[in-house]
Amino acid sequence: IGFCQSYEGPESVDFHAPSNRYFISNPPAGQILSLDVDGELSVFANNLSSPHGLEVLGDILFVCDGSSIIGYSISTGIEVINENLSATFLNGITSNGVDKLFLTDFSGKDIYSFDVNTKEADLLSINIGAMPNGIVYDHFQDRLIVVCWNGDAPILAVDTQWGVAETLVNTGMNNLDGVGIDNSGNIYVSSWGSN
Repeated sequence: IGFCQSYEGPESVDFHAPSNRYFISNPPAGQILSLDVDGELSVFANNLSSPHGLEVLGDILFVCDGSSIIGYSISTGIEVINENLSATFLNGITSNGVDKLFLTDFSGKDIYSFDVNTKEADLLSINIGAMPNGIVYDHFQDRLIVVCWNGDAPILAVDTQWGVAETLVNTGMNNLDGVGIDNSGNIYVSSWGSN
């Protein structure tokens, strides 16, 4: 029983303020774990193929799972959305905080948008030329900040309406993975290649 509630290569984490807990994707076990403020770790969702990026939007936890986007009610744990986007490998995910998700297709080099109300997906950017990995919505400029997985990995800005991608900076670092933005608009990245 204890083994079922342990980390086996945690990939992504997101926080749900109303329940005061973290959700962690655990790809090798095909699980999403939940960690509460008392340090109690439990299994939130099971039997996924390869859960990666996580995004809390309202009372739904969204997860990138292979080529599909799956949504779970945080209050009940019940699956409420399961849409196959015909992507190659969905990895990173973010939202505009209202009704749109944005997802990176790592292997396909694409970026998808997904309307949570209509459950319609669109290819926002096709073959951006680099392997898009982490993604965050920049509410200051209504754009996406995307980090890429390659040598001299670029940080890209992607328009949320038309999908036009431009290079903000070539970092000189290799294999960028995570990206975040703070309340002042500062951007933070993690790099596997640079540790």
